[in-house]
Amino acid sequence: FRSSARMYRLAESPDKAAATYMRAANAVGDVDVKLAMELCSDACAVFEDEQRAVFAMDTFKAAINYMVKKGKFAEAIAMLYRQNKVYQMVMKTFENELYKNLLSIIVLRFVTGDYETAEKEHKEFQTTAAFSQASECIAADALIDAWTSGSAEALAKATKLQTFTFLANGIAVLVRKLVFDEAKLKAAHAARAAADAKDQSDALAAANADLP
Repeated sequence: FRSSARMYRLAESPDKAAATYMRAANAVGDVDVKLAMELCSDACAVFEDEQRAVFAMDTFKAAINYMVKKGKFAEAIAMLYRQNKVYQMVMKTFENELYKNLLSIIVLRFVTGDYETAEKEHKEFQTTAAFSQASECIAADALIDAWTSGSAEALAKATKLQTFTFLANGIAVLVRKLVFDEAKLKAAHAARAAADAKDQSDALAAANADLP
């Protein structure tokens, strides 16, 4: 499969090359997840230039859906970031899809209990085009507010927002199942409280140092 795909690339037939990689990934997907993900990555790499960006959507989506299905959430997040770079090359066409991806990343962080990274990324994402005015940003806000308050009820309410139903099917299903990892939630809140206390202590020490 890989040799055939390389031949297609050399022959300047990138669509056939990507399709060959994806057929190979499908063929081994149930028996060798690692190899299948490598083949998915190879397929997406075919499109990672501006000239082919418009043709990349289905290939990236198939790769991401496979990774989510297999519970490979870190790899799915990495692939979403790669797809985002392609989307940003042609923002006029893919702006809405980009925003869905940004929300999907936040969702997958919540699935893995990495709430602090989700909050950090959400702040960074708000500098991306008009994301801060998008419905996807509002949905992400609801998730972040729920984790900040530690409220399971707020999380359950947030996951019912219609915006989540427009995400890729595998990710939309995960949203409906979202609950807090209590151990990780408590650890994250404790770390945050310690950081806040240190900041206050440092500020007080700096203020005292300025006194005559």
